[in-house]
Amino acid sequence: MRAWAGLLLIAALAGCTRAQYRRSADAQTYSILEERQVSPAFSIGRTLLEPAPYSRLADPTSPDFPPKPPDDPAAALFMARPGGMKGAHNWERDGTIDFIEPPGWETVLSPDEKGTVQLDQERAVEVALLNSREYQTELENIYLAALSLTLNRFEFQLQWFLTNGTTYRHFGAGGVASGETDTLESLSQFGFNRNLAAGGQLLADFANTLVYQYEGPDQRRFSSNFLVSLIQPLLRGAWRKVRLEGLTQAERNVLYAVRDFARFRKRFWVNVAVDNGRNSGYLDLLLALQTLRNQQANLRRQEETYRLYNELFLGGRASAVELDQFFQSLQG
Repeated sequence: MRAWAGLLLIAALAGCTRAQYRRSADAQTYSILEERQVSPAFSIGRTLLEPAPYSRLADPTSPDFPPKPPDDPAAALFMARPGGMKGAHNWERDGTIDFIEPPGWETVLSPDEKGTVQLDQERAVEVALLNSREYQTELENIYLAALSLTLNRFEFQLQWFLTNGTTYRHFGAGGVASGETDTLESLSQFGFNRNLAAGGQLLADFANTLVYQYEGPDQRRFSSNFLVSLIQPLLRGAWRKVRLEGLTQAERNVLYAVRDFARFRKRFWVNVAVDNGRNSGYLDLLLALQTLRNQQANLRRQEETYRLYNELFLGGRASAVELDQFFQSLQG
């Protein structure tokens, strides 16, 4: 039982798992993004980084133990022999997959038997939001800006530490009787340090030292020390204007990123409706479709008129010149 307890203690002291770090980063980052939406004009809606399960960008595999996706054969050579050296051999430790886009994502669009998807303006925007790589990239950029801020904030938070170092030393006799010494020393430290806004640093350290010396009767020594230090520079890196510059800029960068993303969302909606640069928006396609229908209807009317002129020509009521002119306009 004690052995199991020892193993659990070692596992706990080994640090957080990948999943815990990911959840912690998400919680802090999403909280920051929520703080930055200080005005309805800059609301950014859904901030969840992971695409919806029915998006073509979704990843159905585990985010903590992702399998290896299919690779470009030419690029795979550099994983096997980077710089001519033998590469890592555990790339497939968590398995492999043979797809990039999740299988069956198109079925969510509910296409008909011909593969056609019926869209209106609202549905077109919804589909674009779910499947646009450009939109996902912009969302990832604001997440990274907020994630970078968490590191700047962490720099000014209490940073706890717990360390232990155990050493064993043996000194030979060197030809002298009873000259051998064996010493076991264990040093444990517990405390915290904190960077201050004015440029200073506060450190509190509680240390225990335990020494066993084996030479004749066992000898042991135990000592404890408690250290508190406060360091305040007066020139380089001193005072709030200098020390808080990085944090201030990081805070502002997230605000700018959220505003840029809010403007991007508005442009994105407009581009889905009317893409002036490429004429590929929803309304552009409707206009092109209606233009095609109008041209087809106009062509049918001209063909009917040509047949009428041909009948008039055969009846002697229209000249060959008039018939030829109308035929040329029909061909044009």
